[in-house]
Amino acid sequence: MTRKLRAAQTKLDLVAVWRDAGVFTKREMAALAWTEVLTGIGPEGVGDEAYAAVKTEFGERDLVYLMTAVASINAWNRIAMAYRFTPPVPQEGH
Repeated sequence: MTRKLRAAQTKLDLVAVWRDAGVFTKREMAALAWTEVLTGIGPEGVGDEAYAAVKTEFGERDLVYLMTAVASINAWNRIAMAYRFTPPVPQEGH
């Protein structure tokens, strides 16, 4: 999906080190930070500081879209882990 949206390959390759990569916009970094907060949420919930930080880059409507995307992807990742899903390895030339 991200390739179809013409996301830069460099950014896709550097998502794991997004804090240090220096290639992400403030908005992208806010989305990635919020994703980490929501994915790793514990008994303490979401802190006010994290919420305030993402709200500086996302309006209410866009934040709903972002949270829905993060929640959906997180759910599918957990299902895939539970069922020991292994993505297929692409064959060369395809």
